[in-house]
Amino acid sequence: MAPRLAGYATEIRLIEQDIAEAGGIEAQNEPAGTERVTRYVYRLYQRASLAGDPTGLGAVARAIDRAIPFLVHPGDLYLLKANVAFKLHQFANVQSALRAVPSVYHSNEGRLIRADLDFQFGRYRTAKNGYCAVLKTERSWGALARLAHFCGKMGDPAGADELYEEAQDDLTAKEMRAFAWLEVQRGFLDFARGRYRQARSHYDRADAAYPGYWLVDEHVAELLAAQDRYARTPLPFLNG
Repeated sequence: MAPRLAGYATEIRLIEQDIAEAGGIEAQNEPAGTERVTRYVYRLYQRASLAGDPTGLGAVARAIDRAIPFLVHPGDLYLLKANVAFKLHQFANVQSALRAVPSVYHSNEGRLIRADLDFQFGRYRTAKNGYCAVLKTERSWGALARLAHFCGKMGDPAGADELYEEAQDDLTAKEMRAFAWLEVQRGFLDFARGRYRQARSHYDRADAAYPGYWLVDEHVAELLAAQDRYARTPLPFLNG
């Protein structure tokens, strides 16, 4: 991968600068249909999503509703609205956002979100078929990661790890946050199987690629706690 980048704190600072410079949705005075409104809302979303802030995501949802009337072609914002609603577990709103624009509903990202809904509601075969159908047309890292998550939940950690690794291979050298996120997922697969050394290796690679990421710190803390519990567990007496 590429050399070590500045990481989480720098990205958050740059996002904050972009948001401040934009001045809000109502401050955009260029003709509707330009990318400025969409970019502003996306930066709000990136800030909340990157920080793991559900309250911020609620504010993003409200900003999307304010921004949509500014755009002649608001399909991207409806797709974002569906993603935000899913993260907030507002599943009825996910469906309504996807159905608002037919091109969004039938886009690859729209199909992936629909597969996520199927998975959420236990329609596992339909969900897997949805992920695989998208992958036949576009083998993107996001689709691979979704199928990997599915495989991990369905009891196939080895298959999940292979898909996460393939997803990493699809990344560009600039996508270090995505690389770190995928490393965390691979590490958690090992952690769940008691493979603590391998898990720590994945977490260390994630931290090297994208330092300061709270998600990495959170998983390392979980790993250290588990190792401490294991060290304190007395060994059973052996007979014979």
